Amino acid sequence: MNIASRVRGLSALTTVVLVVTVTTVLFSAHSLLVERSPSAALVDLLIAASVLASTRLRKTALLLGVAAFAAQLLLTTGFTVTMVGLCVVYLSVGRNGSSAQRTLGAVSVVLIVSLALVTVYFEGAGPLGEVIELVRLPPWLVVTLGILLGAGIYLVPMLLGTLWQARRAVGLSARERRQAEADREVLRLQAAVQEERARLAREVHDTVGHALTIVIAQSRVIQRIADRDARRATDAAATITTVASDALEEIRGVLAGRSAEEWLTRQDMLDLIGSAGLGDRIDARLDLGLPPLPPPEGRTAQRVIQELLTNALRHGEEGAPIRIRGTTERDHVVILVTNALPTRPHDGVTSGGSGLPGLRERLGAIGGTLTAGAAAGQWHSEARIPRSRPASGDEGSPTSEDDA
Repeated sequence: MNIASRVRGLSALTTVVLVVTVTTVLFSAHSLLVERSPSAALVDLLIAASVLASTRLRKTALLLGVAAFAAQLLLTTGFTVTMVGLCVVYLSVGRNGSSAQRTLGAVSVVLIVSLALVTVYFEGAGPLGEVIELVRLPPWLVVTLGILLGAGIYLVPMLLGTLWQARRAVGLSARERRQAEADREVLRLQAAVQEERARLAREVHDTVGHALTIVIAQSRVIQRIADRDARRATDAAATITTVASDALEEIRGVLAGRSAEEWLTRQDMLDLIGSAGLGDRIDARLDLGLPPLPPPEGRTAQRVIQELLTNALRHGEEGAPIRIRGTTERDHVVILVTNALPTRPHDGVTSGGSGLPGLRERLGAIGGTLTAGAAAGQWHSEARIPRSRPASGDEGSPTSEDDA
C-alpha cells in the first residue's frame, strides 16, 4: 500500500494532524540548521509534540501547547507556527475530546490569553505592543481585545470541533436508528418464518394424527374380524388406503402453500365424519339449517371435527359409540362430541398430546372457544365456532345441503 492510499484511509482530522506535525518538525529543522535559532526550534518541537499528542493524549497536548506558548513569549520567537499548531490542537480537543477535556481546553485558553496580556501590557512585546504604545489604548480595551483575539484564535476552533463531534453523533444516531429498524425488520421476518413453521407443523400434526388414529382403529377392526368377515375387513383396508391417500395429498397441499378457498357445507362435514369408516359406531346429527362456513372458519371447523373425533378414538372406550352433534346459534356453529370414558387403559395410543390445547388455541385465534371435561362416565367436548354473516345478496356463500 502506497502513502497516498494510507492517507486516504485516515480521517480528515488525523490527516491534518499528521501534515501539521510534519510541517512543524520541518520548521524546527529549518530554525536550527538554517536560522541557527535553537529557541525557535525548541518552540516548534513543543508545538509538533502537542499537535501529535492531540489525537490520543489530549490533556498532555494541552499542557504542551501552553508550555510552547509560554516559551514562545519568553524567547520572543515567531507566532505563526504556534498559532496554527494550537488551532489544530483545540480543533482536535473539540472534535474528539470529552466534556472534561474541553473544559480543560477552555482553561488553557484563558491561561494563554492571560500570559499574552501580561506580556503585552507590561513588556510591550511584539507588534501589538507597539500599536498599543502608539495609540495609547486604555487598559480595559486592551484586555477586551486580548480576550476577543484569544477566543477568536483558540476557542473558535474548539467550538467548531465540538460542532463537528455533535454532527458525527447525529450521523451515528441516524445510522444506529436505521440499523435498529433493519434489525427489527429481520426479527419480524424471523418471527413470521417461525410462526409459519409452527402453523405448518400444526397442520401436519393434525392431518397425520387424525389419519393415523383412523388407521389404527381400522387395523384393529381387521385384526378382530379378518378370519370371519372378509368383506368388512376389505372395507376397513379400503378405508385405511383412502384416509392415508387423502392425508398425504392434504400434507402436500399444506407444504406447497395451497390454502382451502371453498366454503365448508353441512354435507362436507358429514362426508368428513363418514370418511373415518366407523359406520354405525358414529351417531352424527347436524342441523339441517347448519350454515356453510367461509374458508377461515370452515378450515377451523374441519380441524375441530377431525381432532375431536381423533380424541374420542384415542382416549374413549374402544368400540363404544361416538355421538356428534352440530347446531346453530345466533353467532356460532356449535360442534359437540360425546364418547364413553375407557373402563381400562388402552394399549399404546392413549398417551397425552397437544391436540386439545392446540385446538383451543386455533379456536381462540378466530374468537371461538373449546370446553372439554368428564361427566357421568362420558367425555364431552364442545367447540363454538364464530360464523360470518354474509351481506345481503352475497353470491360467494353456497347454500346448505340436506342429508343424502
